[in-house]
Amino acid sequence: MAISASDVKKLKDLTSAGMMDCKKVLEESNGDFDKALKMLKEKGLADAKKRSDRETKEGGVYVKSSGNKIALCLLGCETDFVSRNEIFIDNKEKILDKILSSGSEDISSYEDIVQDITAKTKENVELKVARFIELKAGETSAVYIHGNNRIGVVTVFETGSPDSKEFKEFANNVSMHIAATNPFYISDKDVPQNEIDEQKAIFTKQMDDSGKPANVIENIVKGKISKYFSEICLLDQGYVKDDKMTVKQFIETTAKALGTDIKVKNFIRYKIGA
Repeated sequence: MAISASDVKKLKDLTSAGMMDCKKVLEESNGDFDKALKMLKEKGLADAKKRSDRETKEGGVYVKSSGNKIALCLLGCETDFVSRNEIFIDNKEKILDKILSSGSEDISSYEDIVQDITAKTKENVELKVARFIELKAGETSAVYIHGNNRIGVVTVFETGSPDSKEFKEFANNVSMHIAATNPFYISDKDVPQNEIDEQKAIFTKQMDDSGKPANVIENIVKGKISKYFSEICLLDQGYVKDDKMTVKQFIETTAKALGTDIKVKNFIRYKIGA
């Protein structure tokens, strides 16, 4: 049967599929619009499966807040061009809104939205992370996005003065520090004992041929463990804007100046392409 140009355009506007693809499925479905729409979706899923092994190093880390709720997603695609595409941007917002409303961190919960982006952009698109944070009483957060969404950080603080200009600047600086240094833990108290034991064993083994007495080796290992903590624990790290002080000292100095307690409760850091 003859397929009208208006039907082809209608199907194209609805799906963002190519004109020839739209015309082909309309012809194969004998003009049955619903059947043609289903065929296009099935084709999109099949194409997505073919693309699934392509690397998704572009895209970004995206954050959205609503009241005391925070949504974060790490959404990857193949090219920077698609990450700036309106289809990608609009559906990224849909994912964030769904995280906020559902609280689900199960990536499969957002599969339909991801498949829609893939079908319309003709690229492999991958939701790598979905995170949901609900702030408790007395908690506030800071968000830092670096390098066109290449790195995203959400830091949760407990404090008595979250609304002051000084605190907001401080919180942004701590989040920027996290983006730059990528700590694994807040403090040495958060490091699992088995990880500490493993590092001690490695450092002790390195001293096997030193000929030094056991008590000297023990002190050297303690020093190495302390340095290890300064690399992986936020509070023990040298503050990026002033390496004469640690992040812990920066927090204590700010808390004293503001006349309030400040505590880092949690942080999340993700990087696209890592």
